[in-house]
Amino acid sequence: MNTILLHRGFGSKKKLFICGHAFKKYPVRRHDRKRSKLRNIINNIRRFAPTIFKNTEITVSVRSKIFTTQSDESGYFELEIPIEHEREGWHSYSATFSGSDREFHGEYYIAKDNGVGVISDIDDSLLVSHSAYNLRKLYTLLVNNSHSRRAVSNIGELERIWQLENRGNTPNFFVYLSNSEWNLYDFLIDFFDVNELPRGVYLLNSIITHFSEFFTKQGKKLHNNHKVKSIERLISYFPEKRWLLVGDTAQHDVNIFESVIIAHPNAIQAIIVREIKEKHERKTADIKKLSNEKNIRFYTY
Repeated sequence: MNTILLHRGFGSKKKLFICGHAFKKYPVRRHDRKRSKLRNIINNIRRFAPTIFKNTEITVSVRSKIFTTQSDESGYFELEIPIEHEREGWHSYSATFSGSDREFHGEYYIAKDNGVGVISDIDDSLLVSHSAYNLRKLYTLLVNNSHSRRAVSNIGELERIWQLENRGNTPNFFVYLSNSEWNLYDFLIDFFDVNELPRGVYLLNSIITHFSEFFTKQGKKLHNNHKVKSIERLISYFPEKRWLLVGDTAQHDVNIFESVIIAHPNAIQAIIVREIKEKHERKTADIKKLSNEKNIRFYTY
């Protein structure tokens, strides 16, 4: 059945970003803690084989205003909408295929122009993924569901740092930024709910339409600047906001954070890095030095 999956969007009080995917067949089912490893494997393979609805017109309704867009070759669409909001917090929106009256619903978060926001990596920063080891990463992905996947062991220390940097309170605007594919969107929603992690917006990488692409795209997607572009967009939406950047040493987060600090030192309040192994300490030496030079606080957890 034709489906529009609306992802959580975000915006300031004057500008909104929303996105989603159009499918002819969306194979994902809700996660059940009692499922066997075999059932998890079957469902996770299906997750990476959706039937997309490309180049189709979509009508989006936000605060009684109508906008029209079109899905691209991967079924993806996005909109930047100038629109006035008076209230911070979560809001709903809807979309239909043009010519259809069947509505699909989503939500977005309107954040304060200033204050503290969190931009956090997911894999091995919050969710144990073994992302530096392809075979181990694949096994972890396939045999588990949102109930059996594990959060990193020192998540409590990270939460303490978030609160320390926000006057003792957990920040209310979280953006989870990952090179993982949009295929994992519903899994991540469930995993964060199960583990009672802060509700937030997800910005993920290009969707996969055949399971073989899981292998062929792994190297390429790390170099498509998805994370840098997403951080740049967030800074442009909230030029007065100060960000806490959270990542790990398993892949390229440290290099990405260095480039952001150089380009936007006044936008970053703190860098928070999870050191996966003791030998990774040398990876953080340069960014720690750069952070100190720019008066940006630096933490490891």
